Amino acid sequence: IAIGRLSRALEFDLPTLEASIFRRWIPRTVNQWQLACFARTLIETSDDHKQLEVTDKVLLWACDRYNQIVDPKVGNPDVEPTERDILDFFIRTSFEQFPYQGGHFGNEIARAFLLFEEIAAAARDEGFDVSESFEKISGLSVRDFMLLGVAYWAQAGKPIPSPFTSSVESLKGTLTPENQFKFLALASTDYKGFRACQAVQDKRLGFERFEFNCLNTFPLIRSDRFKGLLCPIPTLLLRRFTRGIYYYLRDAYSKGGRDNEFSTFFGKSLFERYVGEQLRSYFPPEKVLGERDIGNSAKTCDWIVDDDEFVLLIECKTTGLTVEAKSFADAAVLEEDLKRRIVSGVRACERTRLAIEKGESDLGRFAGKRAINLIVLYDEVYLFNSPPYRNIVDAELKNVEDLMQAAWGKGKPEFEGLLKTAREGVERDLLGRP
Repeated sequence: IAIGRLSRALEFDLPTLEASIFRRWIPRTVNQWQLACFARTLIETSDDHKQLEVTDKVLLWACDRYNQIVDPKVGNPDVEPTERDILDFFIRTSFEQFPYQGGHFGNEIARAFLLFEEIAAAARDEGFDVSESFEKISGLSVRDFMLLGVAYWAQAGKPIPSPFTSSVESLKGTLTPENQFKFLALASTDYKGFRACQAVQDKRLGFERFEFNCLNTFPLIRSDRFKGLLCPIPTLLLRRFTRGIYYYLRDAYSKGGRDNEFSTFFGKSLFERYVGEQLRSYFPPEKVLGERDIGNSAKTCDWIVDDDEFVLLIECKTTGLTVEAKSFADAAVLEEDLKRRIVSGVRACERTRLAIEKGESDLGRFAGKRAINLIVLYDEVYLFNSPPYRNIVDAELKNVEDLMQAAWGKGKPEFEGLLKTAREGVERDLLGRP
């Protein structure tokens, strides 16, 4: 309860923090990723009937101690870390911390609604019905699942009755006890269920704070003591009823290998189309071209944007890195993930650039313009332009015979400027949607 209260205050930077002992420390010491680690550890090692409650002073002490944890690879004063050790540490740290620093809650909700409700409805005749499939999994429509998620998220920061009622008239038809039970069957578990989830996660001595936290899977914890629900980290609940829709469907259609009916459909019919809609909302529609054949059974990248001074080559990818790569940044796993998921996207962009130079299909009109490659991911990959990623990608590109002149990394100032303006356009569009 104490963690949930503080996490909610941090999430919204609530004025109540002004009167708290935390104000003089935030943001230097107290952060949500620390609280998420504490909550995970308490559920794993304690039980639901402890009478001793955690005070703010104890939490502050714990956060301060958390910041003094020594990383096994870079914290030993007797061993000089290599450049790779340092960069791997930053990769692990980015996935530990950055998901809590994004903000823009409206963007997450709007993006999920656009992808899984509006765009999914338009793409229903392309071989996969998202609404019908999700209802088979959950017993709820995507819309009702998200509405229930918002309702529970709004209650987070204190014990939540289960089921609970709302005074909002328009929600009463959705917030029925039956619907709440269906929602909680996906988003909640008890102490025993949480421990079972955490027990099968990859664990490595010294890297405990980086291991996968099952609060990502079950952000709501059923409490026998309070006869209701606890939400230690409300931000993780928000992510579960937005980004989590993809993972519910992906896992339901997993066959144990790479062949996944939903993932294939999502990448091509939903996410790629979503990126195209955002591009057309910022650039003149006639300047945005979709994928096309370039002969010999080859295709261009997913989107080509014609600008006055350059041509932007965009490839969309659903997944970035596996949980193992994000948590522990093992060199071999990281390189394999990048090779399989990211490098293939860069190859598609380079294949398109070479087709432009050769004047194939109707691409000759772009000849002479500087080409900029852009990989757009649904998954989160941080520090992508940092040396550990760039070195791997560059090395892989050099091994591809048909990509003799990789343009990766050229035009960095212009590239960053483009990203800034495109990001502003995307955010403006999302925030302007109902």
